[in-house]
Amino acid sequence: MKYLTRLTIFFFCTFTAYLFSQEVDEFAFLENNTSNTTSLETTLPHLAAPKTSSEKIKKTSPNKKIFLISNQNSSLMPGDFISLILNKKLVARGLVGKTKRQLAGIKIIKIYEPKLWKRLEPQRELELLKGDDSYYLTQLALSKKNKQKKNKSESLIKGTDDLFNETVILDEEKEFDDIDKKRKIKSDNFISLHIGRVPGVNTSGNPVEYSQLSAHWTYQLQDNIFIEASYGQNIIRDFPALGLDTKLSNIVLKAKYAFIAPMNSILFPYVGYQMLQASSPGEGVYSTGMTQQDIDAETRLMNSLRKKAFIFGASILKSLVPGWFTRIDVGTDFYSIGFGLEF
Repeated sequence: MKYLTRLTIFFFCTFTAYLFSQEVDEFAFLENNTSNTTSLETTLPHLAAPKTSSEKIKKTSPNKKIFLISNQNSSLMPGDFISLILNKKLVARGLVGKTKRQLAGIKIIKIYEPKLWKRLEPQRELELLKGDDSYYLTQLALSKKNKQKKNKSESLIKGTDDLFNETVILDEEKEFDDIDKKRKIKSDNFISLHIGRVPGVNTSGNPVEYSQLSAHWTYQLQDNIFIEASYGQNIIRDFPALGLDTKLSNIVLKAKYAFIAPMNSILFPYVGYQMLQASSPGEGVYSTGMTQQDIDAETRLMNSLRKKAFIFGASILKSLVPGWFTRIDVGTDFYSIGFGLEF
């Protein structure tokens, strides 16, 4: 029985992968087998426009790769391949991942019209087509062939300098390059490790700075808009009194915006909220020879370290090699330098 179960799972995974690969490559197959524009022009009028259903977009993920759409007639089921159509044009191909209460979650697996795809916003109505979308694929292939014929005489490389520009030649590359061209940074995630200085007080109650190690995670929520969470920690020896140690924790949440800066760097002005927490096992605990004044003084010093406040400042990020960067942070919360990875 155990071996039969494993064999069933193996064939299921193999068959599913096969179907998915067939679906993803269907446009390439059509394109490779329709090199003659005349045959497309002859075929298209004899193809009947397939029946579609009208649905409404409810929500989209920040990168617009996941859609939550209405499923009014409960016609969509998990595993269905569907085509998204806007203005009678094939925009994208998706896979239904989950359905619940007349809603369906769609994962985009292919984008055909990036300009129309960017117009797919919440509350917009669009047409959905389940299964075979040969009619719209043929229409799309014909449009592409006519465009290639028009630009056939134009050279992609105009000189030696043109070899090193950022022009995208492959359509597969251009598909997402057009979408991300407004971004100052294409990566969505950044992680970094920093050494910096945080404000505090000494045993005399005077302002002082302490060295602290911190870790930062930054995520690009929308084009050039970032959110960041960081955590730092250090140990202060002989504080709030001789023989006692205090752990100082620094939790910071930030919102950032990216700007291009000189020397191929990126400037991130930010606003946020900081929580400095201090803890010591011996805080306010009586020991031999202590007076109530000593206990109260320890409590006051510990409270002087604790802080909750809105903060502002700026980060500067400079790429070292692809994927790696150095970063400097200066703000009312702390200042630091660090190294990190983008992905």
